Amino acid sequence: MPILIPVTFFGTLIFASVGIGKHGLRQSIVYATTVYTLCLVFATEVLSIWNLLRFGPVLGFWTGCTLTSAFCLWAYGDLSATRLAWQRVWTTCRTASFALGAIIVILVIILLIAVVAPPNNTNSLAYQMVRVAMWVQQGNVAYFPSPYFWTHSHPPLSEWNILHFQILADGDRFACTTHWVALAGCGVLASLIAKELKQPFPVQVLAAVIAVTLPMGLVQGSSTQGNLFVAFWLLVFVVFTLQYFQRPTGVGLLCGGLAFGFTLLSKGTAYAIAPPVAATLWLCGIVRTRGVRRRAKLVCTGGGLLLVALLLNGGHYARNLDSFGSLFGPGPSLHGNEEMNGFVLLPSLVRNAALHWGVSNETINALTLDTIRRVFGDWIDNVPGTTFGQPLFERGIVFSLGEYETGNFLHWWVLAISLSGILLFRRRCRFDPWTAALALSVVLGALAFCGSLQWLRWGSRYHTPLFMLGAPLGAIFVAQVLSRAGSLLKGPPEGPCLVVHRS
Repeated sequence: MPILIPVTFFGTLIFASVGIGKHGLRQSIVYATTVYTLCLVFATEVLSIWNLLRFGPVLGFWTGCTLTSAFCLWAYGDLSATRLAWQRVWTTCRTASFALGAIIVILVIILLIAVVAPPNNTNSLAYQMVRVAMWVQQGNVAYFPSPYFWTHSHPPLSEWNILHFQILADGDRFACTTHWVALAGCGVLASLIAKELKQPFPVQVLAAVIAVTLPMGLVQGSSTQGNLFVAFWLLVFVVFTLQYFQRPTGVGLLCGGLAFGFTLLSKGTAYAIAPPVAATLWLCGIVRTRGVRRRAKLVCTGGGLLLVALLLNGGHYARNLDSFGSLFGPGPSLHGNEEMNGFVLLPSLVRNAALHWGVSNETINALTLDTIRRVFGDWIDNVPGTTFGQPLFERGIVFSLGEYETGNFLHWWVLAISLSGILLFRRRCRFDPWTAALALSVVLGALAFCGSLQWLRWGSRYHTPLFMLGAPLGAIFVAQVLSRAGSLLKGPPEGPCLVVHRS
């Protein structure tokens, strides 16, 4: 099948990164995904100029990429290094076989659903798959007449992946598999972030488990929603940022800029979440760097990284500017808060958190809603210009398993307690400074999201990047709590105690 050619290209990139770059498997997956997506964006923009987004040119492009990567692997790859890397992975994974096996079972089930069931949610039928079908028909990604403006102004990276698969497969059979890859990738990246934060392998596995079992992630892993793409590329950016400040390389810096650009190219909500996260991590790195010159160099480097990200979005910005007179189209202002201040922030935080407090028991949900009303009062639901559609007190606390309103009850409490514990007890529990910086970045990302965007009853899916970014933090805090609880249960050492007196 022609669709296997880009899959083969991705596989050869992983082997090339292991055999040539001498990287570990997870790091090789990150590099391979970055290079693959860069090729995807390049092919889409260039082929679109000459209306060549059709079967023959697309197949030829991916075939050329596959042959080039295979030749590089054959000419420069080290087979023994590749074999040793895979043996190391097998030996390490055997220590957590049950947890990893459970992750694989979950991902296989989601993959089967993604392949068997066609995309059928409202957004898929309204604009996501519509724009893909129109691009295939006209052979380019130019804008076309449509009554639904999201068909154009919405960042297109998710649909570009679907576009190439649909051209090669001559149908939408594999449209949802791209988001399944993003879900699986979030598990890999969560574990890799835990590794960069100097955590042992069991904690890394726990981070992957937390990420892959996110309820909203599970329902979107077989869908065409773009929230998992935002989460995936935001985690990739965090990985490269942590690595750059600990082991700086030009390649890592460039890949970080590309990852930030891919985040912005994935969905409009990324503009509310990604900048605070990026600014917090870079500010932490600058503060921890000694010397005025080095700090000034880092500031300039961060500006260059931002420039790379914006240039990567240049084609999308140009099309929006030509059609709407704005780089971002009319979309970002549609659900934006009319005012941005502390008076707006508190009710928005409470209402967004309430999206994840629903359980299957209606009595408990009613009690939760009544508690919110008693503690905060009716004013939190009556702030003008901060709610789109049905307000919280009219809608109530809802338990749902749909793609739009699924809450992350357990994960919300784990994340909330973990963030509070890491930030409040950083010195007492000796959390790594980068762990605290990442926790602060998640908090600031949540504040920026709630302060800039109106509350929506289907807004829980927009929180997916924050939950995925918090997965390694939840694993670190849970491991710390269990470690301290275990040391308390053991008690003092048994047997006689030797006391030494100073003379």
